[in-house]
Amino acid sequence: DEALEDFAIGDRISKNPEHWSKYGVQPATAGGPAAEGAGNEMVLFSGDESIAHWYFGSPGARYGSVHVRRDEDPSVYLVSTQLDQLAGYDVSRWRDKSLFPFEEDVISAFSVRIGEERWSFVLEGDSWLELKGDTKVTLTNQQSFQDYLRAILDLQATVFEKDSTPYQTADLAAALTLKDGSQHVVSIDRSDDNSHAFAKITGQEDLFRLSSDHEAKLRPSFLA
Repeated sequence: DEALEDFAIGDRISKNPEHWSKYGVQPATAGGPAAEGAGNEMVLFSGDESIAHWYFGSPGARYGSVHVRRDEDPSVYLVSTQLDQLAGYDVSRWRDKSLFPFEEDVISAFSVRIGEERWSFVLEGDSWLELKGDTKVTLTNQQSFQDYLRAILDLQATVFEKDSTPYQTADLAAALTLKDGSQHVVSIDRSDDNSHAFAKITGQEDLFRLSSDHEAKLRPSFLA
């Protein structure tokens, strides 16, 4: 965020597209020899709309400077910024790895399955209830449930997996129902040696790796 706030267009070095490859700001999709001058790209979105697109090329003569071009502008500028470093980071270093990226106040129900065991909870008014078949039982310790739910919302993956091959079948699953009626489902597959696990969010292609303590966090031990 700080790098974005400090980002400002600097000195114009060139406005000739034929010089893009020289400064490393050639689009990688251009093809042919010119694509060898391609640098890093960064695209910012607001929802589904692209609002900014930059090409970061070779370092400039000044310390900490880099050649930059905006997608809609043929000019190349010399800019002092760290954004070029961020654009070159692996996805695991900057992407949000939250499995449940929601605030507590938008959730109306939660369910979890671990093997053959299942638990379901629903919010009615200001109180959380456990569903046992067709029966709803008000939880006696509301604070314990809220602590449990917050720990789940804080659950983070360690890295993004680049290959979905390790994921086979879901041993665990957790589902949030939001107050707008939508659902967010996370399915988890333990590794063969139980040292970690792989997780998928329904409707997304990403595969996450989890540490070995995920099951303890998902199990509602406060009910014991």
